[in-house]
Amino acid sequence: MNLRNLILSVFSFLCLTIQAQTFTNPVVDSDFPDVDIIQVDGYYYMMSTTMYHFPGATILRSTDMVDWEFYAAPLKRLQETDDFNLMNGKDIYAHGMWASGLKYHDGKYYILLNSHGLGSFIMTATDLRGEWTIKKLDRTYYDSNFLIDNDGRIYIVYGYNHISIAEVDKDWNFIRDKELVVRENTGIEGNHLYHIGDYYYLYCTYGGLPSGQTVFRSKTPFGEYEEKVLIEKRINGKINTVHQGAMVQTQTGEWWSLLFEDEGAAGRQPHLQPITWIDGWPIHGDNGVPYVECRKPSIGCGPKLEKDKYVKANAASDEFDSTELSMQWQWNHQPVDNAWSLTERPGWLRLHTVGTADRLKTARNSITERIPGYKNKNAKTGTVRMDISNMKTGDVAGLSVFQDPYGYIAVKKNGSKLTMEWGVDTVRGRTRLPENNRAIVNLPAKTKEVYLQAKVDFRTDTAEYYYSLDGVNFERLGGEHKMLFNLSVFVGARFYIFNYATKRNKGGYVDIDYLRFIDK
Repeated sequence: MNLRNLILSVFSFLCLTIQAQTFTNPVVDSDFPDVDIIQVDGYYYMMSTTMYHFPGATILRSTDMVDWEFYAAPLKRLQETDDFNLMNGKDIYAHGMWASGLKYHDGKYYILLNSHGLGSFIMTATDLRGEWTIKKLDRTYYDSNFLIDNDGRIYIVYGYNHISIAEVDKDWNFIRDKELVVRENTGIEGNHLYHIGDYYYLYCTYGGLPSGQTVFRSKTPFGEYEEKVLIEKRINGKINTVHQGAMVQTQTGEWWSLLFEDEGAAGRQPHLQPITWIDGWPIHGDNGVPYVECRKPSIGCGPKLEKDKYVKANAASDEFDSTELSMQWQWNHQPVDNAWSLTERPGWLRLHTVGTADRLKTARNSITERIPGYKNKNAKTGTVRMDISNMKTGDVAGLSVFQDPYGYIAVKKNGSKLTMEWGVDTVRGRTRLPENNRAIVNLPAKTKEVYLQAKVDFRTDTAEYYYSLDGVNFERLGGEHKMLFNLSVFVGARFYIFNYATKRNKGGYVDIDYLRFIDK
């Protein structure tokens, strides 16, 4: 061995030694469901379903698949209709961007997007953080993903209970399809397609509770597929909830699967599991049992994340000191961009009212973020400092923990009268509310600022709400908000900051100095 090769061998050994650490699942301690993952030049990119939140198609970046940061959100808007814009009593709760596919091929990124009830789209870009083009496809592909094969042919796999494969041309126009797998009343979906070695692998989930992960293989894309269950629906008699994800190969040749686990009101959180290939089958975890504690992937001496350049995936606090909105934030439905600002009052987020609303679920431009911290099993507290001096009669501004049902604490202005209100309400009206679901106290008429606080406990799936006039002494208002994970919303519980008008005259605005998050 010459000196150069010896140095490279020692360097590689040291890199692997440094990486010989462990991690604890979930790798991202927050709600990122229906993940897809790719590796490009040593960087790993994870895309997640974002439903009715915009900007959508959240993409996280990592160099080791353990530590993740926000990197891009390509889906800025999708359709200028009342339902996507939360207008005239219409909405897309539980709809919007569903499970979709992310790929990189020949210098270009692709996102195959399915919007439930609207159809399927293909998005393309040469830079994940650059400009994307979007095209509506001539067919709808439910829970779809795709493969650009070695010969350039494009295949889309899709379906629920009946899983099919379609071939499309280079312009994504339909050519032909074939039904591959029929599993009636099993909830099989979450489809992915890979060409690895001699086989095409159809990678799917048996959804619901309990859940499972399975794979089918064939020597040809339209051939006969045989099945092997990778993670059973019940493991040692206990319900399994780790499922639905994607496979990826590291620079060193290892294979891993990024799945998610259902965590109740906290949402669906990414789990990373090693893959061992046995007789051409990708065996997951510890012979089909998902790891909680696991060694980190071997990624060699790849690139490093730039320190503090992007927001960490578990971020929750924000001082609103930038002129650009942090990527941890999204909007409830498509936003009205001229009705919020980070520059009208530097260091504060200004939220103007947009139209009128009768309750929070119909309020446009509510800003929202995921609530991290399930893994630590602690109570999580979000505190908002809000300047309310420019509210007008009929305006309602506050903080919510939003799912279905959702709870909130808010200031309401009625002439010269100010009140602090707590409440629990539903999105679809399918959940029975507690008998005492409203509480109101009067505030001093000259109150200019309030501090609103929501304390979330995922151990019991409950939330409590507090307020303060000085930021030091907090008083609880109202009862306990019992959080659920309802399919009427289909995402985990989130913080919402909102300001809406109930009167027809133009409302006012509020300024938010910060949301500070404590996990202890």
